Amino acid sequence: MTFTAAQPEPYSTNVCCRETAERYSQFRPQYPQQVYDIILEHLHPDQRKLAVDVATGSGQAAEQLAAFFEQVIATDGNEEQLRHAKPAHNVTYKFSDAHNIQLPSGCADLITAASALHWFDHDRFYRETRRVLKPHGVVAAWAIPLGCAVLEVPSAPGAAAVCNAALQHIHEDTLGPCWDERKRWADKMYKGIEPSSEHFSTVKLMQLDFPVELTAEALVGYASSWSAYAIYRRQHPDMPDPLIEYKQRLLAALEAQGAPADA
Repeated sequence: MTFTAAQPEPYSTNVCCRETAERYSQFRPQYPQQVYDIILEHLHPDQRKLAVDVATGSGQAAEQLAAFFEQVIATDGNEEQLRHAKPAHNVTYKFSDAHNIQLPSGCADLITAASALHWFDHDRFYRETRRVLKPHGVVAAWAIPLGCAVLEVPSAPGAAAVCNAALQHIHEDTLGPCWDERKRWADKMYKGIEPSSEHFSTVKLMQLDFPVELTAEALVGYASSWSAYAIYRRQHPDMPDPLIEYKQRLLAALEAQGAPADA
C-alpha cells in the first residue's frame, strides 16, 4: 500500500478526525455486489486495467474494486482516512483532491465515487473525470440514502421495524441539524446534481435496495462514523452521548422479540 501527496479536499478535514476515521474503517459496511455487477455490465472485458476511486475514505469500495481490475488508485483529501485505509496488493492510495485527480489524461477505465459525490463541486468533478477517463470509460457514483438501507434481523424479524425506526430517529431527529446541507443530495439519490450531456454522452440513474445484516453493536458503530455525530459531539460536549440511547432502543427491540443482544 503506497501513499503519494497532492492537495487536500476542502471538505474533509472539517468532518474527519483520527477517531472518526478509525470508526469509519471499522464500521462502514461494504457495498452490495449488485453495485459492481451493474458497473461491470457497462464496461467491455478489456476495460479492466485501471479503476480510480475518489474520496475513497478508508477504502471500502477500492478494496472491492481490486477484485475486478488490474490496478486501483484510490484518492482522498484526508490523511487520517488514508492512514486507516484497507491494504490490497493492487491498490495504491493517494492524498489528492477529487477536482484535481493528479493522473494523466485518458488513463482510467472507471472512476468511482462511493458515498462522496454530494461533497464535490459537481461541474468541476465531472470535467476532471472526463479528462482522466479513457474513451468509452465509465464514471459511477452512488450513495446509500437512509430510505434504501433496510436493516434485516434474521433471528428476530419482528424487531426490524423498530430498529429501522430507531435508525431514522437518530439520523433525522437527533442529528438532523448537524448534517451538512450537501448530504441531502445523497438522501435525494443525487437527483438534481447528475451530469448532463455536456459532460457525458450517456447518463443513467438507478435505485437499488441495500439490505444489510448488522449486529446492534455494529449499527451503533456505523452511526458513530457519521460526520453529523462528530459535529454533534463537538457542538454539545456536555450533552449525553446520543448513541447510548440509540443502543438501548436497539437492545430493547431485540429483547422484546427474544433475540440475543448480538443479533
